[in-house]
Amino acid sequence: THESMWKRTSSPVGISWFLGEYRGTVMVGHSGGDTGYATDLAMLPEKKIAVVWMMNSDWRGSGGLTRAALDVALGLEPQPIQP
Repeated sequence: THESMWKRTSSPVGISWFLGEYRGTVMVGHSGGDTGYATDLAMLPEKKIAVVWMMNSDWRGSGGLTRAALDVALGLEPQPIQP
């Protein structure tokens, strides 16, 4: 079932999953939020790496947080996160 959900169609979205690439490897993820909270889940299936975070905040610069966490998981030096 997950193969069908992670299969790219005419857009970069599978069935509720955003499909892309991070540092040369396939990335599958989903983010969301509403007033007062934000979440993100990013997976690099080929590397067996997943990052998930949840926060009580309206801060929308959180893509940097995901990239920094993925870099740490990959053994790389993360870029500073800009507020």
